[in-house]
Amino acid sequence: MLQSILQSIQTWFRNRLQPLFGWSPVETVKAAPSEEILLQLPNALRQELLEQLHELPSNPTHLEQLTEDFTSFFDSWDQRYCATDTSPNWNIEGCGNVWIIVGASTSDSPMVIADFIQDLADSSYQYKKLPIQSCQYGSRPGNDELRKYLQTQFGHRLPSPDSDRAIAVIPCLENHFLRNIDGLEGIDYLRDSLLTDTSIFWIIGVGQVAWQYLQAISALESYSDHVTHLEKLSGEQLEQWFEAVTTELDISFKSSSLRAEPSDNDLSWRTQYFKSLARESKGVDAVAVQLFLETLQLREETAEDNETKEFSEEESPPTLQAKRPANPSLPNLGGEDVYFLYSFLLHHALTELQLAQSIGLSLLDVKDKVQALRKLRLVEQQGDLLRLNPAYYPAVYSRLDGDNFLV
Repeated sequence: MLQSILQSIQTWFRNRLQPLFGWSPVETVKAAPSEEILLQLPNALRQELLEQLHELPSNPTHLEQLTEDFTSFFDSWDQRYCATDTSPNWNIEGCGNVWIIVGASTSDSPMVIADFIQDLADSSYQYKKLPIQSCQYGSRPGNDELRKYLQTQFGHRLPSPDSDRAIAVIPCLENHFLRNIDGLEGIDYLRDSLLTDTSIFWIIGVGQVAWQYLQAISALESYSDHVTHLEKLSGEQLEQWFEAVTTELDISFKSSSLRAEPSDNDLSWRTQYFKSLARESKGVDAVAVQLFLETLQLREETAEDNETKEFSEEESPPTLQAKRPANPSLPNLGGEDVYFLYSFLLHHALTELQLAQSIGLSLLDVKDKVQALRKLRLVEQQGDLLRLNPAYYPAVYSRLDGDNFLV
């Protein structure tokens, strides 16, 4: 797929230059002396590359972290459960059957958890061959369906005839509540009727903002002995994660916009770039993907290269140049705008109707506001779902924190 992106870049660049210089597929081009020109990626190519970046496997750092913690927490639950089952003594410590995984509110942690669970199901050990049931999302349930949705997924006892225990997984807890008067019924049912069944080992993923909110509203942390906060990714970890993309597209990181150690070694520029990317993205995977894409530009040939350059169908496309990563600045926002952005971080993704229910405004007012926020590139849409543009997550989080929101 990356090869098709290379071909698309080459075709676009050729089509762009042909009317300017009048060259055919094989022709010598003499260009006037000029400075190096950096071009923004055309929208079609940018979208194609974004789709490929979204297909990157979950970061191995997070998968290793979850594997290590799961082994420790599962073994602890297994030992406690077996001891409780056979011991006549009063149980002081509880069973430790709920594991909470907290990621940044715009991260790809639900996908990381899903990939981890798939690895777990495929593992040779299979953890005493316990059945694993993961919550299946067709679409986010409506406000009046949240409790019923959980009942359908997990309301009947999960243990199979071959085992008296099971593993249950909710990759994205945000899909089971709305911030309004009736919107916590799903969480209440989960907390009061499901998590108390100690024969089930629960794995629950949730974003940082939702986690803070649910601790304040539902005391959810009281039901879990084990909480894992996904690690912030370092520059080195991001560099390794993006390696297949940067190598295949032959991206140059030696940019005048980047402060690197004075060296002819491209590795020093690459290292400095990814350190900067980790710093600007706050080590959040989805933010890093967006900022990485925003740094890419097409570099036209220099005047010296163009004087006797022959272009052909087999020729490599123009060089992709990465400029210094930088967080986009927040536009001027009113108080109502901030509440909209808070709702997106709290719920991960929402339809316009669900957003209206969480904000307490009419659907028409919400539609108008969403269009305004999309025009500012603060909100992005996939199908009926809306979410915060991950590139703005660090700035929005900082703004909410400064305004004393519960984040």
